[in-house]
Amino acid sequence: MNLMQLKIRLSGDLTVLHHGPPPDRAVAMLLVGLLSLGEEWTPRTKVAQLLYPESTSIDAGNALRQAIFRLKGWLGEDIVQSQLGTIRNDPTKVEADWGDGTNLVPWLEHPWADHLRGRPAPTPAEASHFRDYVQAVESTALVDRESARGILLGSKALGANLPSEDATRLLSITRPANQDEPLAFEHVVMRADLQYRLNDLSRASDSYQRAHRIAKHLKSPAKLAQTAAMCAFVSMERGEMGKAKDWMDQCSRSERFVSVKSLLINVQGAYLWNMERPDEAIALMYRTRPSASTDRLQQLHFWSNFSALCAESGDFNLLAQAEDEVQRLIIPSVDLRYHSTLNFAKAMRLMRQGSLDEAQGLLEAICADSIAHGQQMTLAYALEALAEVHAKAGESRYAKGVWTKAETIRKESCPRLTPRVAARKVRVHYA
Repeated sequence: MNLMQLKIRLSGDLTVLHHGPPPDRAVAMLLVGLLSLGEEWTPRTKVAQLLYPESTSIDAGNALRQAIFRLKGWLGEDIVQSQLGTIRNDPTKVEADWGDGTNLVPWLEHPWADHLRGRPAPTPAEASHFRDYVQAVESTALVDRESARGILLGSKALGANLPSEDATRLLSITRPANQDEPLAFEHVVMRADLQYRLNDLSRASDSYQRAHRIAKHLKSPAKLAQTAAMCAFVSMERGEMGKAKDWMDQCSRSERFVSVKSLLINVQGAYLWNMERPDEAIALMYRTRPSASTDRLQQLHFWSNFSALCAESGDFNLLAQAEDEVQRLIIPSVDLRYHSTLNFAKAMRLMRQGSLDEAQGLLEAICADSIAHGQQMTLAYALEALAEVHAKAGESRYAKGVWTKAETIRKESCPRLTPRVAARKVRVHYA
């Protein structure tokens, strides 16, 4: 049977034309659940949790793999598509008849089915914690672009974690006409931050340098240092360590400012880390760690990065402290990227401790979330780490394939690898 002709009726009994009944309840629920998600690529970890809500994450993941195997045995290999830790049904190959939605497979007793029988699931925009924030900017922009810009830039946490499509749209409708308009500097920085997260490093570099020029126009040493630091970060990601060092020197000229000092420590630590000098990076960053009175986001930025550094270096004592600090500071529903960094650190610890399956699961979840939110930079980091996990598991061929995917992302905007990434590449290819 050609899967293009696969017709599935979900109103009343579960009927698949020219196929027998499902082999078991889990397979039936998996099919119905994936169909309800439509074209959305959904993390395997999320599907596993929905399908086996009473199981541990590891047990649920193992059970999901078996359920997918049985589903494919029932309806064919192409019924489930997979990519980088996410799965879906191919909507172009399946015709689903939901009826009026009130009589969904009555015999299927399962919490996920109960949820689907209730009111329609909220759309991503409706479910988002950022809904009111986005709507406030959009509605205000219709009458006063300057005020809308103030709303957009008024919350650092919400602005920094907006989904990329929302951020791009809101930046466009609040764009200042010239550098003398209120919050023009902050607007350019937010655009640069978005480009950085999307791995558009060439444009991010141009935007940060434009912000640097505005800072000169404003005669603001603190803003000059801030943009110099961000130019250093971008140069590091591009493997241009000499340029990064030059920008760091510019940043250090304004070290007397408290906010600049914290940022400079992060830059210097990142430089040592990327130069494959982790012990020096840890010593510097821990010695100059921010106090509890420092701005929450500055503390969170420091401790999340420090947790990843400690995990990669194997310093589990300091990692435990860093994780405690992140948990104290983080707002899970808002600080999305820092949550990913914390999970990355956990995955690196698990890899070093030999818990490769658990490390793989966390990294695949990060990959899936990064794809869903368009966070290419985070995706590259997670794929590189995932490749090393597979290499340590003796899966050399698969490890190299995963590394190639990460390398493809980096090559889009990174002329060369940093010493840290180059060292990881050696570990992946010659494990």
